Amino acid sequence: MIELEKFTYEELVALNRAIVTRLKYLRAMRDLHSMSNMHLGQRVCFESRMGMVTGTVVKFNQKTVIVHTDDHQNWKVSPNLLRPLLDQNDSDFQIIEG
Repeated sequence: MIELEKFTYEELVALNRAIVTRLKYLRAMRDLHSMSNMHLGQRVCFESRMGMVTGTVVKFNQKTVIVHTDDHQNWKVSPNLLRPLLDQNDSDFQIIEG
């Protein structure tokens, strides 16, 4: 375990910046990997506060994916929250685990 008491204020600030930079990089790599496994027109689902939402991928942004939902709304969703659907049938879907 790191003994933080040994660090000066300036060293802690520098360490914090380095940690934040590394976390942003790791998050970006995770999101890029998630997006690389998707394609436009793909059926996906994600969990919202209102329950499971299903829709179609319509656009890739730098950090998010635009999903046009079955109830005709557009959602900006983090790619790591999206799950591909196995069955393209809207009424009965299965999530691909992977």
